[in-house]
Amino acid sequence: MESRDLNSAVLKRVRNKIVVSNLESEEKMKINKKKQILSLAAVIILFLSGGFITVNAATDGQLVNNIKDKIIKVVFVDDNGTEKELEGKISTDSKGTVWEIYEYNNQGSMFESMINKTYLENENMSIVEKIKSNLKDGEESIEMTIK
Repeated sequence: MESRDLNSAVLKRVRNKIVVSNLESEEKMKINKKKQILSLAAVIILFLSGGFITVNAATDGQLVNNIKDKIIKVVFVDDNGTEKELEGKISTDSKGTVWEIYEYNNQGSMFESMINKTYLENENMSIVEKIKSNLKDGEESIEMTIK
């Protein structure tokens, strides 16, 4: 009887150790898998950011300027169809709202466009605006595309 009790007690302890050992190895495998996924994600991010930096350096910073400045594009189209992209002046009002102001003088006519840059950036939108003027016919039009 005693040997049977002793054998069952030994078997019980051995089984418990085996179960604990299996659980520990499963936990280590899960942790290793998470580490592999995080490492892969970090490598992908490094490659993408490295590529972005390389392209930006190769274009003398033009890529960053295009991303930063091309949220708003205002073009003036003259009588003969020539297009001129206007440069904006940035101003901030008392509430902290950033406005980009575009002004153009064309043979006595003054065109002004004020765009709320803060709102555009918050909504991830962009604007392409074309101001067309035909002084001979007295026609003026504004074509605005919001994306």
